[in-house]
Amino acid sequence: MHIPMSSPDITQAEIDAVNAVLCTPYLSIGPGMMICAGVVVNPGGVIGADVILNTGCTVDHHNRIGDHAHIAPGVHLGGEVQVGAGALVGIGAVVLPTRCIGPWSMVGGGAVVLDDIPGGAVAVGVPAGVIKYLERERVGNEKQ
Repeated sequence: MHIPMSSPDITQAEIDAVNAVLCTPYLSIGPGMMICAGVVVNPGGVIGADVILNTGCTVDHHNRIGDHAHIAPGVHLGGEVQVGAGALVGIGAVVLPTRCIGPWSMVGGGAVVLDDIPGGAVAVGVPAGVIKYLERERVGNEKQ
């Protein structure tokens, strides 16, 4: 079950319907967002359009999540994390506070991100390390 968000006006009934917790003060949410069951989002963040916050993930204070990003089940994002547009953070990954996940990058399941991950990179492991870069044609049509 999911709630497609089209505005920052989220009703308590919608939140209760998926058993998610949104600490809404100073939280900006883009259109088309999907929130799954058990998600916790703390205040002060900016969440872009068409973002997926999957089951049981936690998004701490003052995070910035770009358009079309996917935060997989069980992910934990520390405070002030930036996730670029189109990025995927895999199941159960942990991103320490103030780290940046670049646009169109991928973080493998179970990874622990101690350092910033550049755009278009694939990072895995504990600690997370870049193992390759995605081909430019496959990482979107954004001009850089």
